[in-house]
Amino acid sequence: MYLSIKSYLDTFVAVTPCPTFLYTRSMECDDMSDRVLQLVGGKIRELRKARGWSQEDLGEKAGFHFSYVGGLERGERNASLANLAKVAETLEVDIGELFGYVREYDKPLTEKEKALQEAFFLLLNRDEKEVQMAVNVLTEVFKTYAPK
Repeated sequence: MYLSIKSYLDTFVAVTPCPTFLYTRSMECDDMSDRVLQLVGGKIRELRKARGWSQEDLGEKAGFHFSYVGGLERGERNASLANLAKVAETLEVDIGELFGYVREYDKPLTEKEKALQEAFFLLLNRDEKEVQMAVNVLTEVFKTYAPK
């Protein structure tokens, strides 16, 4: 379930005034637009890292300098929608995914979450038939090797 930006920020900021992974000495979380930039940047970082890419890799693939990518990820750059669309396309996600906040970003992923994320990205660009085949294989594996 995805939360709207406002409801996510209201919930998240009520618990944590400034997300710790985004905080730097030069940055204040003093208004909603700054928090949105930081949250979108954090999502870009999460998606980039999930693919094993460096900032330089993402920049090269999207046509940006790596320092611009770093600024986006830190919430220091106010990107145009056109640039966000390029980033989303390069990351092979819908632009809306950059605005979907489903977890608190100051907590590291568990090993299970990392494995699930890896499986998700392996299947992301596969056609429906291949995804169903993977589901069928997993189902058979679990039937055969499930603890009794």
